[in-house]
Amino acid sequence: MCSSDLGHERTKYATGHTLLIGNGSSAATTAVAFRELLESSPRASLTWLTRCAPSDDPLPRIAADALIERDRLCAEANRMAKHAPERCRYLPGATLMRIERQPRVNEASNSTAADLLLVTVQRHADGEEEQFTVDRIVANVGYRPNLQMLSELQVHWCYASDGPMKLAAALMGSSGDCTRQASTGPASLMNPEPHFYVLGSKSYGRKSNFLFRTGLQQIRDLFTIIGDRETLDLYAGTRPLPK
Repeated sequence: MCSSDLGHERTKYATGHTLLIGNGSSAATTAVAFRELLESSPRASLTWLTRCAPSDDPLPRIAADALIERDRLCAEANRMAKHAPERCRYLPGATLMRIERQPRVNEASNSTAADLLLVTVQRHADGEEEQFTVDRIVANVGYRPNLQMLSELQVHWCYASDGPMKLAAALMGSSGDCTRQASTGPASLMNPEPHFYVLGSKSYGRKSNFLFRTGLQQIRDLFTIIGDRETLDLYAGTRPLPK
């Protein structure tokens, strides 16, 4: 859920208790959108769960960040974590352990309504567990590529990132700021499987710092391989994306 979703998504989250899990940009976007919702919907409540240490901000800020909106989002989310609004609880340093369905009785009709979710979280500091019920869970915890369709191909996947090994190795030690990443070159696209290449966000596997312009550069690099011409650039006449 993001701020632009507050129109058609409002009724879904305007009542009941929502558990938000994650401490990346997606989770921050959801948290900031919820702050606006909490101000206008008195029946809504939020618990934001992260694995961050209680003393740390959920999102690290990049000095002189070239992406102004990203920096604004980080600042707002960190502020919300430190000064949670009414009916919002920030719960750092904890992990979700179990989810159980719990029937809910609708007192008005004396019938079983949609189930509640009984969640158990464990605090890292002392190992103690805490239980509470929520109506729904928003899990902004990242993603990994679905590699099932490639199971019969000879592709060397990185055990850490789930991306192709050569590209993953080329990305090791690169800047955490996605806007400052340099091209990894055509050689990083090669796989043991002949004539097979992984491009786009899936090539980064679990890593979240892929940019669209990186994908365009990968296409350029791939065509130098296919065309067997190091200087081949299909986009030579187009205006480059701003950095």
